[in-house]
Amino acid sequence: MSITKNIIGGGVLFLALFLMGSRAEAATLYLSAAQQAATIGDSVTVTVRVDSPDQGFNAAQATVQFPVSILEVTGINRDSSAFNFWLEEPTFSNTAGTISFIGGSTSGFAGKSVEIARIVFRVKGSGTADLVFLDGAVTASDGSGTNILSTLQGVKIVSSATQRPGAAVVTPPTQIVRPPVPSAKLPVMPGITVTLYPKSEAWYNISAPFFVSWVLPADVSDVLAVVNKTPEFTSTKSEGLFERAQFPALDDGAYYAHVRFRNNVGWGPVAHYRIAVDTAPPAGLEVSVIEGTPTDTPSPRISFRAADALSGVEHFEVRVGGADSVITKDTVVTLPLQTPGRKAVLVKAVDAAGNSAESTLDLEILPIETPVIASLPDDVFVGEGGLTVVGTSLPGVTVLLTVKDREGRGIYDTSVAADSIGTWSAVIDVPLRKQRYYVEAVASDARGAISLPAQSEIFTVHERPLLTLFGIDITQTWFFVGLIAILLGGFAAGWVSYRFWKVQVGHRVVIAQRDVVTVANLVKKDLDKMLESYADRTITGREVSEIEFLVKKAKANVEKMEKYLVENIGDIPK
Repeated sequence: MSITKNIIGGGVLFLALFLMGSRAEAATLYLSAAQQAATIGDSVTVTVRVDSPDQGFNAAQATVQFPVSILEVTGINRDSSAFNFWLEEPTFSNTAGTISFIGGSTSGFAGKSVEIARIVFRVKGSGTADLVFLDGAVTASDGSGTNILSTLQGVKIVSSATQRPGAAVVTPPTQIVRPPVPSAKLPVMPGITVTLYPKSEAWYNISAPFFVSWVLPADVSDVLAVVNKTPEFTSTKSEGLFERAQFPALDDGAYYAHVRFRNNVGWGPVAHYRIAVDTAPPAGLEVSVIEGTPTDTPSPRISFRAADALSGVEHFEVRVGGADSVITKDTVVTLPLQTPGRKAVLVKAVDAAGNSAESTLDLEILPIETPVIASLPDDVFVGEGGLTVVGTSLPGVTVLLTVKDREGRGIYDTSVAADSIGTWSAVIDVPLRKQRYYVEAVASDARGAISLPAQSEIFTVHERPLLTLFGIDITQTWFFVGLIAILLGGFAAGWVSYRFWKVQVGHRVVIAQRDVVTVANLVKKDLDKMLESYADRTITGREVSEIEFLVKKAKANVEKMEKYLVENIGDIPK
């Protein structure tokens, strides 16, 4: 193995294991062997298979370990593999007891018992050989590279020196010991039941040991039970008396279970039961877009074809992105209307057994020419509507107009047809609330093809003004706000004026009070001196002069007090 292969293989395994668990696990990687009992010298074929009925996959890797003392690998067969390329070719080491591979396919698969490779062993020793997986990964085919592996299941090979060569590990039928009831006629045709394959007309993608059973009448003494590829097989070889028999797992193909009863009269009619096994997915799935890709056709036609050698292709499933699948038996399907952009188209071919192959196509839908929003009105008023939108587009298309708020929520939509030269206009009369909006326009032609959306500039819906002063719009709201402001300002000014007046009055009163007290003290002082001079109740000439002086002084002080009182009281605001 080259260094490059080791690096690539290790990278793929690391990526698969890193992504494991990012989505629901759905696949089982297992080993199966129709012959699980052998003797030394026998060749035993072990098949590596994947069960993934619900999730498509397109790659797998594994390392299988086996006991070198019991088994040795003589070859690995990939002729029937679902994979068509190998990052690491299947290799083995009879020294280390390991088998490894990393393979994939350009198409995806889904189903049970999907074959990956067949390993041919030679039995060289006796004992129980446990074949187990040391590691493994199964990669989803959805482009994510997710590991969808949920279970690893090995197999046991029992080897002995006395086992009959080629014997399969199946349970021998349990023999019934009882005396049969004598009959006068041949036994009836058996009614066959196969639990693993319940419908004889159907195909199945399961390969495992299975039981064939029937109801045993009382007159039967011998039973013949055989499974082979002969539709009308018959025999008279008795295998005993039993009600069911186990058979080993079948390879792909159509088989028939044959059961026959014998009584005392003889052998009765043979019952034949068809068992059809197909574990291989459809091959050669090819998918294309008839119109080509990219295309401006909004409903392109997808063409596909596949072949299935055994059960045949039963139907196709076509899914675009996350939409529901379209199920058809035709090989061409017209997609529903698609929006512009890149789409992943998944086409799955499903055979009659339920196996599937899938392929993903990258489809690009081109938009038609985007319309142009040429103009909007300068003013849009609250609750009035009248939003006139004018624009241009391709001639004859329909333009869908949507008014959206600033969060992108649609408020109102309408449509208008463009004329022969590509002009259009529309009046949106829905009343709008006070907010910021924009208009989105999308064109659609007669085929249903649409354009990318065009967006207008953001416009604001506001109130209609009551008047305009000095180029300023005064709306009803601002008018009442201004009026309230004036009233509040007048009230505040009056209150401040009143407070100032009260302060002034108080100040003048204080000054007048002070002057009255001062003059009164002077007059009182002069009177006290006069009373002091008259204390002996006699008045001398000198005292007369002194009293006269004091009286004049008191008169002057009274006049001064009168003047101060008149001036200060006159200054108090009325």
